[in-house]
Amino acid sequence: MRSRRGCREWPAERHRFEHAAVSIRRGLTDHLRGLERRVADVDRDLDQTIATSPAWRATDDRLQSIPGVGPVVSRTVLADVPELGHLNRKQIAALVGVAPLARDRGTLRGTRTV
Repeated sequence: MRSRRGCREWPAERHRFEHAAVSIRRGLTDHLRGLERRVADVDRDLDQTIATSPAWRATDDRLQSIPGVGPVVSRTVLADVPELGHLNRKQIAALVGVAPLARDRGTLRGTRTV
């Protein structure tokens, strides 16, 4: 479902490949192809899991209805924040680390940071 460029197209991996000795490039190529296959397998498993779960499918559809949210962002949110839809907005903000936290101690009042 996702389109993903090959590892050699990823800047860091391309840089490593280009600067590797010729004698180890074949091993790197095989390793990168193996990683690409594993990523494809995980993507396929995740797509199948979402397709077979009515709750996850509904959440995926809702997320993708947001402008700018496609399959990759939706799958990432579903995988990283499965509590989405079960907690209120303040709890989700604290869970993902964007809630302002107080730095108060006794009578000392600190700044609120995110």
